[in-house]
Amino acid sequence: MKKYLAWLPALALLLILTGCGNIRTSPPALTVTADSGTSVEAMLGTYSWEYEAGEEWKGISSDSAHPLWCQEWMPALDASGETVTVSTEVSPDSITVQCWSVDNWCAEDLPDGEAVETDGLTFPLRDDGDYVYEVTARWNSADKWNGTAYYCFYTEGAD
Repeated sequence: MKKYLAWLPALALLLILTGCGNIRTSPPALTVTADSGTSVEAMLGTYSWEYEAGEEWKGISSDSAHPLWCQEWMPALDASGETVTVSTEVSPDSITVQCWSVDNWCAEDLPDGEAVETDGLTFPLRDDGDYVYEVTARWNSADKWNGTAYYCFYTEGAD
């Protein structure tokens, strides 16, 4: 019994140092799942994140290239014309989505994105070709962390 009691202080220290897992120091991974069951982990792009660190708050910002310049790193979702749902370890408070035709890959003059209507964490994919999608996720209600992150993926396989 004494052997097991000897581990209690070490376990208590570990829980204190990790904060019981309640503080996120970076945005969570975002998975995009189509009605058909096909899914990908979207590429994390630019983000701004704040989190509680003891009695103060710390923040980090990371910038990335425009989604249309990231084809070689961005995952492809084999779906078109389906509805997709995004999910994360901790659901965002809100998302917004915009898209561009893949005809604009590596464009020098970047076109404006087209807004995609969302319903909670769900939105429709275009069915008139392949598109690059950018999901902006916002976490506002957490008392230990908050932030905004941009995620991207593109569709492949439109007829």
